Amino acid sequence: MTTATVVRDMISILDAHAAEINTTDATVLNYWGFSYGSIIGQTFASMFPGRVGRVVLDGVVDATDYSKGTLLNWLQSTDEAFSTFFTYCHLAGPSNCPFYTGTSPHDIFTRFDQIRSRLDVNSATEHGWANASAIALALEGFKSYSFQQLYSPIAGFPKVAKLLAALEKIVETNVTMDALKQLETEMDPDSDDSDDSAIEKQTAISCTDNGNAWYNKTLDEVIPHINMLEKQSYIGGVALSKNVVVCTGWGITPEERYSGPFGGKTRAPMLFVRLTHVPSRQLAALIP
Repeated sequence: MTTATVVRDMISILDAHAAEINTTDATVLNYWGFSYGSIIGQTFASMFPGRVGRVVLDGVVDATDYSKGTLLNWLQSTDEAFSTFFTYCHLAGPSNCPFYTGTSPHDIFTRFDQIRSRLDVNSATEHGWANASAIALALEGFKSYSFQQLYSPIAGFPKVAKLLAALEKIVETNVTMDALKQLETEMDPDSDDSDDSAIEKQTAISCTDNGNAWYNKTLDEVIPHINMLEKQSYIGGVALSKNVVVCTGWGITPEERYSGPFGGKTRAPMLFVRLTHVPSRQLAALIP
């Protein structure tokens, strides 16, 4: 389950389709890929530059960084993207944003910052609070959930507002595991129907693509890298750190893996697309 295998599947599909309709024009790839799809597109273009047709890559991942498993070029704009929540909540007004308060986006941020300050994991741990684990889980859950909503902010920001309003009530009383479980049910009532295999799929692909770079690493070996990711982004560092941690238990060696170089002269120019603020992407080196 490597991206190189996916690319060879794409080649076989193109060849089969061209043979079926009896034309060589169909042997080039016309493709739109975003997020992990941009990794597929860059890998395809690097392995088979002569088969590139009309290709658009959006939300572009740094393919070299991804193939190494370092993930250090993903989070540069994450917090900036999240900060737009306060502006849009203010613009939406109290009828459309349940976390609305005051007269400015900064007032909404201040309300958020008060919640954040109450979820002080270090202080809870140092003082031996009985609910220290619940506080840590609440903070991690908020960050991970908000990070995912950044991918579709029009639909996701209202969910973030709902989460913050509910989380505020919990921190004002007592952060407990039972309260968090109830909150999780309220935020995702269909959670039991979710795709439980998603993390396994991501692990199998990304950890194999990076050549088992983190396999069998100890906690002491992983923590410095996690600290770097969390310093890069308050919102996204935790979510991306999980991608590193899960790879410590994945040791399956692939039959084929493409680790670069990424780039080269393609048959046709490729179009790379990037928004001003994207949650976890950095424009990769262009393939001319």
